[in-house]
Parts: sequence; C-alpha cells; structure tokens
Amino acid sequence: IAQHLLERRSELDDRHCFHLVRAGQLDAIVDVPQQRVLVRDGLQSRGLENAAWLSRPASANSAPPGFAVWSMEELAWLFAQHNQVIDLPERYLKLPIYLRQAPQVRPSMINARQVELLELLAQEPCEYPRLATVFSQHALLQHDLYMLFACRAITTSPKRAGVPVVNLHASQPPTT
Repeated sequence: IAQHLLERRSELDDRHCFHLVRAGQLDAIVDVPQQRVLVRDGLQSRGLENAAWLSRPASANSAPPGFAVWSMEELAWLFAQHNQVIDLPERYLKLPIYLRQAPQVRPSMINARQVELLELLAQEPCEYPRLATVFSQHALLQHDLYMLFACRAITTSPKRAGVPVVNLHASQPPTT
C-alpha cells in the first residue's frame, strides 16, 4: 500500500478518505486527514494496483472489524525497510544531514543501530563521510538513511531541521 500511496501522493487531499476496493471488497481506507491507513487483516498486495481508489468524505474513516491501523509514516518506514532499491537522493551523500524529528513509528520498529544514528543526528547535523566512519556497514547506513528519509525524519535543509530529540527510546507514534 505504501508504494501506491507514494505514487498517488499528489492526488490525495487532506479533506477526504479513500477506500481501496477490489472485486467489491474493501481492502483499505486511506484516512488522509488523520494521516493513517486502515488495512484489512491478511491483505495481499498482489493485484492491489487494480484497486479502485474511491474518494469519500473525511468522516468515512471508521475501521471495520478485522482492520489494522497504521500511520502513514509507519507504512513509509516499512516500505523503505523492505524495499531492495535504496532511492536516497544524492544530496544526502553530499550535504549535511539534519534531524527533523524522531520517526513517528512504533518504538519496536526502530533497531539499536537506527537509535544510535538518530541520537548522533540529534546532537548535530552530520555529513555522510562522518556517518560512514561511525557506521562501518555502508549499505546498512544508506538503507537506514533511506528509511528516515521515507518517513520525513531527516532533511538536508537547515531551515527544515527540527528541535533536537532528547530521548529517542521513548518516542511514541501518533495517536490514532
């Protein structure tokens, strides 16, 4: 679903929900106003590209029984985590990287290496070569940065840098 959300990002407005329907069955509800996605348990992504995206009023966002609730950032995080293609913009390898905010995902989704990376970025912006000296596995570092990029936790713009995060271990997802 995250891939389809990224592809349709420009079509989604914050006044509507979108029901994803295939063969007459509701597969998911994209609740844009509340930045969450409700997904039918056991949903298989195969064939999801054929789902109809039906625009509904913002009030059509109730989770039917058997639906799991995910924040859009959590879906972006999971998509980046499982994506084999790391589509990190080149600027993240050349410019200082600033922390905008802790990723708004469940704490259990963040591993110890990622917490260490976030804590380093919370102290001060870092350029990729410095991060590469701290984190010797470059492929994992680029993947972790891609995950942070996907959920908008990092930036290369000092104007978009956020307030330093004090305790990343206690980060909480948005309430749904």
